[in-house]
Amino acid sequence: MKTMASEKEKRIIRGCIKGRKRDQRTLYELYAPLLLPVCMRYTDGRVGAEDVLQEAFVKIFDNLESYRGQGSFAGWLRRIVVNTALNMHRNKRVNQTRKDISEYAELLPGERDADSELVAEDILKAIQMLSPEFRNVFNMYDIDGYTHKEIAKELKITETACRSRLKKARQLLREWLSDYENRNS
Repeated sequence: MKTMASEKEKRIIRGCIKGRKRDQRTLYELYAPLLLPVCMRYTDGRVGAEDVLQEAFVKIFDNLESYRGQGSFAGWLRRIVVNTALNMHRNKRVNQTRKDISEYAELLPGERDADSELVAEDILKAIQMLSPEFRNVFNMYDIDGYTHKEIAKELKITETACRSRLKKARQLLREWLSDYENRNS
C-alpha cells in the first residue's frame, strides 16, 4: 500500500523547489543513506554507486515539481535512482563481459568461522560480480519488484530475454555463493 508524503516531506519538497539549500541538504541527508544501497546493487562498487547517487539527486532536485504528493515519496526517489543507474550503464556501454570470479577474490572477506553464514556484504559483492545485463534484471525483478514487462520495456529487451537473464543471474549467484560458503566453512 502506497502512502502519501508526510507533512515533513512536503515541507522539505516545497523548500527544495524554492531552491533553499538547507532543505536540499536535509533531503539529501534523509534519503542518501537509504538510496546508496540501491545504487550499490546496480554498480561495480562504492565509487560507481556514489556517482549514480549524485546524478540521481541532480535529477531529483530538477524534477521535484513533478512529484504530486501521492504514493510513497521514498518509492518515487527509488525509481529515479534505478532509472539513473540504468541510464548511466546504457550510456557507458563498454560491453563489459562478466569477470572471472577469481578476479574478485581480494574483495571477499578473509578467514571466517566454520559456523558463519553469508552476510549482506558477501551477497552484495556476488551481485556486483554479475555482468551489468544480468545484474540489472536481477535487481529490478528480485529486489526492486519490477515486472518482466516493465523490465523489458526499460531495458529495451524482450520479456523472454528478461526471464532468461534472471534465471542465469540466479543460477550464477547460487553457484558463486555456494562455492564461497564451501571455501570458507
